[in-house]
Amino acid sequence: MSAGVSRRPPAQHEVRLRGTATLLSRRRVLATVPGLVGGAGAIGVATAGCGIGQPSTQSQAPVTVHALLDPSLITLFGETAPVIPTFKEANPKVTLDLEAGPGPTDGNLGMINKFRAKVAAGEALDVYAEAPSDQVSGFAKSGLLKDLAPMMAKQKAVAIKDYWPAVMGTVTYQNKLYALPYQVFTELIYYNEDLLKREGQPIPTKDWTWDKLLDVAKAVTRPGSEGKPGQWGIVFGLGNFRGLALPIMWAWGGKLFDDDTNPRSLSLDPAGAEGLQWLADVYAKYKVVAQQADATAVGQTNPNNMVAAGQIAFNYSSLTWRGYRQHTFKSDVQMLPKGKARSAASTWAGCLTMPSVAKAPDAALNLMTHISGPVGQKLMIPVVDQFPSVESIGTSKEWLSFDRFNRQAAVDMIRQSKPTPPTPAWPDINSQVLGPLYADLIAGKKTAMAGLQEVKTKVDDLLRTVG
Repeated sequence: MSAGVSRRPPAQHEVRLRGTATLLSRRRVLATVPGLVGGAGAIGVATAGCGIGQPSTQSQAPVTVHALLDPSLITLFGETAPVIPTFKEANPKVTLDLEAGPGPTDGNLGMINKFRAKVAAGEALDVYAEAPSDQVSGFAKSGLLKDLAPMMAKQKAVAIKDYWPAVMGTVTYQNKLYALPYQVFTELIYYNEDLLKREGQPIPTKDWTWDKLLDVAKAVTRPGSEGKPGQWGIVFGLGNFRGLALPIMWAWGGKLFDDDTNPRSLSLDPAGAEGLQWLADVYAKYKVVAQQADATAVGQTNPNNMVAAGQIAFNYSSLTWRGYRQHTFKSDVQMLPKGKARSAASTWAGCLTMPSVAKAPDAALNLMTHISGPVGQKLMIPVVDQFPSVESIGTSKEWLSFDRFNRQAAVDMIRQSKPTPPTPAWPDINSQVLGPLYADLIAGKKTAMAGLQEVKTKVDDLLRTVG
């Protein structure tokens, strides 16, 4: 335990924190959340006894759960939302030894390296988070994680079928389940209603096509001149291959790999290439996308700040509700438009995993299902922007009516979404190959089909050697 941390035995409802100089008490944590002291929470979750969505038969013997968590998660689960305190209330014989990792330094490599080192050393480690869903299959192939499916079948807090199917596709590898999502992401279109009305343009509906959105974006785009701020059609807040190019390929009825649910080789599918070319043209040919140079020209730090300044009609992004609520103009969200074949989105998640060296698997799973299941997800509604990991909370009145936005669009979108291709090679393919290809395409340096043909050998090699 780090210097400065009390070494006295933890009393009931206490949590050991390593990597900080704090001992987290239930009373202090609950006091930070309005409506949760002295009775039921503001969103209807009791804070006393074992009836908090957890079977009273679990964790009967004293046990310690060792967890390596991103520092932000220790704050989120312990102070911002009372997820850990309610777990302790339901499981008084479980001691939580929480170690704060280095955080998302250098693309999360600091956390990953510490996790790998602990497993290699055989240290006591029962829960690891955050594990991005993109990396779960690679961890599984390396033997770093336990298969959760057999244990999930024995507990009652939440069933596998309660999570969104597409999300579970991101954390399943070779028919084994290696993670539970605690926060979920998918794409939506955010729009500036005031700007569109001022320009005499229609408000997007769920039956829009990408071509319709492009027409409106062209109609409202006016680069700045003579000291006047410009106005653009769209910002792609998720302007990368995973979050944007892949869903567009799917929307055109195409695919990236021979089988996007079990990749073995890069596909040169004409429909996918057509969708990818359409996206490249939006940038390079039609020039309706605000980019960094445009933001600099109008005195903004980045294109996202232009959205907040009311200079952008549409923003393609995930669920950033809190930031949107701060905007002074009227705005809302809508499902992604349809391509030539359908409306499509990708899904990814921040995940909780159980390392292969776990010594307290039952209690660890109890904690993981508490956070990722209905109890924890409901507690986090007021304080997080992410989409709930379980359908019952995502479709609940509390979540759907929490603010003024059309949150039903997110529910409809995630039901049509597809998981990021679950292969251990995906992080390398995305960063080493598809990222540079995407940059060339949107700059108009090559066509989509030519670019895919050019990178096929490298992608296939990575799938063969890493995947």
